[in-house]
Amino acid sequence: MRPRQKFKSWNAWQAIVMVIPDPNLYQDPDDHVWHYTDPDWNWFNEVVHHNTGPMSQARLALRRQAHTEQRWVREAAFQAGQVLQNQGA
Repeated sequence: MRPRQKFKSWNAWQAIVMVIPDPNLYQDPDDHVWHYTDPDWNWFNEVVHHNTGPMSQARLALRRQAHTEQRWVREAAFQAGQVLQNQGA
């Protein structure tokens, strides 16, 4: 069984509790292989490379906020490194 099939078989229980928007998704009762519609890779690549997904702007805003709010951690780590470096010199 290929890794993708193993993953789908392992996650098949999720189909019981959530709606999967693929009308072609089914498991063959004879060989237990999952059949599905291939993803739209052009759309996927557009979302990944150009941040045009439905939640991209919210995700990027959260990342910017976290980067800003955690600046003190980076600065403290840098200063601690400088102190240790100066002690060793």
